[in-house]
Amino acid sequence: MREYLMLWKWRFEQFQSVLGPAFYITTLTFLVYPYISWRVPEWGVKFAFGIIFGLLALAIMACAWIWDRVQMWRYAQRVNISRNQFQQGHLTPKERLLIERIHRPIMEALKLDTATLDAWLDVPIGVGMPGKLPAEGGDEAG
Repeated sequence: MREYLMLWKWRFEQFQSVLGPAFYITTLTFLVYPYISWRVPEWGVKFAFGIIFGLLALAIMACAWIWDRVQMWRYAQRVNISRNQFQQGHLTPKERLLIERIHRPIMEALKLDTATLDAWLDVPIGVGMPGKLPAEGGDEAG
């Protein structure tokens, strides 16, 4: 029963990505309509709402495209990770396993320095990382 409820929760969350913008575009349409209602006798109410809805949808899509081009999602994810109170500086067991069994042997084979990884792996679970890791990808979050 719990799995079934979680399945429906997941379905609602997935549909929210479509339904949310539709709701706020509709709300903005109803907020903007009074400002152009003096034109409605010529156009018709349905046509006016359709035009407003379409223009707002295009404006939101343009903002989303700009957001993607500026790669703000990357910085939003970095902030989400850095502000996660349950994960600050801690390695999960899965990350420990990946580093110990995959990343460290590859780095050793390439004769790269593994001191930072070793220091991080020596920290017990639940204790923060001593010092800081270098920025990933050479791309600072600002």
